[in-house]
Amino acid sequence: MPKVVIVHPTLQNPTTRTMSLGRRRDLVEVARRLDLAIVEDAAYEPYADPDGRPSSLADLAPERTFHILSTSKSLATGLRVGFILAPDQTRRGGLIRGIRAIGYSPPAWKPWCSPNGSRTGRPTPSPIGSSRRRAPAWTSLAGSWDRPMEAPGAPRSPHVWLPMPPLEAERLAARAFRSGVEVTPPDAPVVAPGEVSGVRLCLGAAPDRRVLEEALTTVAAILSDGAPSDDRAIV
Repeated sequence: MPKVVIVHPTLQNPTTRTMSLGRRRDLVEVARRLDLAIVEDAAYEPYADPDGRPSSLADLAPERTFHILSTSKSLATGLRVGFILAPDQTRRGGLIRGIRAIGYSPPAWKPWCSPNGSRTGRPTPSPIGSSRRRAPAWTSLAGSWDRPMEAPGAPRSPHVWLPMPPLEAERLAARAFRSGVEVTPPDAPVVAPGEVSGVRLCLGAAPDRRVLEEALTTVAAILSDGAPSDDRAIV
């Protein structure tokens, strides 16, 4: 009998799909009936539409949900700091003991480097706010192609999903890499490859709009040209 369900309900990686409120309530009902713990990966929740964001699973089922957040997705890639909100003090204690069994504590310098403040005590500009402002422009650029793109789960999604057959996705990833553009290949983020196939474009990785436009133009050219015969034997 399962004891835990792990879900990524908001801007799921890689598809950017966001679970509806009705679906979340159904999941909570099943978890309560079967007495399952819920692990809610909310790494991309800061990018969700604040007006249309469904209630988190931690809000719907606080007695059984472990809510996980990460600064590496919302603030800076190199700031590898995670946070867990446990349902109660007993299970919080179990988490702490588990962490200490692996390593007594995480490195202190990364939380210390958090850009939420400075030595002077004056707040610094929020990278989350900057990314939120730029994300609609990222998505608009990616959505201007002729290639079908799955509608992002929120207007501020930091990545988009291009569904396509596995072999086509692998060819695209290989050709893009040879052209100086890295995309996420189909087998990297998918647990069950038979369930979904495509390529993820990480829009937020580009340092500025010009670089993003050049990268998207390269990928669009590969998509429109198709793979030449000499590439098909390589990929």
